[in-house]
Amino acid sequence: MATFRKRVSSWEVQIRRQGHPSITRSFKSKPDAQIWARQIEAQIDRSELPHRYRDSQRHTLGDLFSPGV
Repeated sequence: MATFRKRVSSWEVQIRRQGHPSITRSFKSKPDAQIWARQIEAQIDRSELPHRYRDSQRHTLGDLFSPGV
């Protein structure tokens, strides 16, 4: 379930699901935060999201073209 918090100049979203680590991200507008939260929750429901989501965000486009990765 997604939790939305209003910060000084942004909206913070935290998604927590049993069996998955929590995922947090900030947005400038609440509608953007809601769209992102729905997309992530749908990916979790379809088992498309890696169990270690944070690790998957560390790869860059250059990593894809590096021969050692």
